[in-house]
Amino acid sequence: MRKHVSDEVNSLRKINHFNLISLYAACQHQGGFYLIYELMENGCLRDWIHKQTFCEFQSWSQRIQIALDVANGLHYIHNFTDPPYVHRDISSCNILLSRHFRANIPNFSLACLAEAEEYVNSSMSLAMGGKGYLAPELGDSRD
Repeated sequence: MRKHVSDEVNSLRKINHFNLISLYAACQHQGGFYLIYELMENGCLRDWIHKQTFCEFQSWSQRIQIALDVANGLHYIHNFTDPPYVHRDISSCNILLSRHFRANIPNFSLACLAEAEEYVNSSMSLAMGGKGYLAPELGDSRD
């Protein structure tokens, strides 16, 4: 990474949940920043959705477990971190699958404090992520 990553590292240091990616190490070397996360052997959900074997391989209970894992991770950062965070970039590319197809949420570079002073009067400033999940309390101005 070329940008300074202290905000993301500080965010990840404060949170610890089974369904959120774990940061193992961070360092700076010759102007570049390196973050080392836990290995998610099965890659991102998007790749599995687009594989023809996904429908044959994944049972409905495994699919529901993936959805519950994502919901649990979001529930944790919205309700059990102090202060609460909003991820702002949930999509199938940002859901990683472990060896046992348990979902983890990575990429906290766009996460922000839900109670940040500059966001108190503007829900739109929180809605800056890519296409994908947008928390219902933020409203959807894309209509």
